[in-house]
Amino acid sequence: MHRVHKAGHIGWSDYVVGIDSRLAGQRVLVIARDFTLAIYGQQGLLRRLTIDTTRRYQPPESRPADDADVSDVLTKTVSDVP
Repeated sequence: MHRVHKAGHIGWSDYVVGIDSRLAGQRVLVIARDFTLAIYGQQGLLRRLTIDTTRRYQPPESRPADDADVSDVLTKTVSDVP
């Protein structure tokens, strides 16, 4: 069990794994096999990742903005292609 730091990360071996600062103070369970981690919190699976050994900090997964509409993003991307 690990406690999420106020900045939203946990320590794993020599690495810092970003999760989400909104989970600060919560306990999470890390299940690991070699460099593959599954991180579980009260809500269930929070993150699954393979540690990139070339970098110490493992940034949190990027997620779309709360108000972003996926269809708008796809339309803009496709229409911008020459």
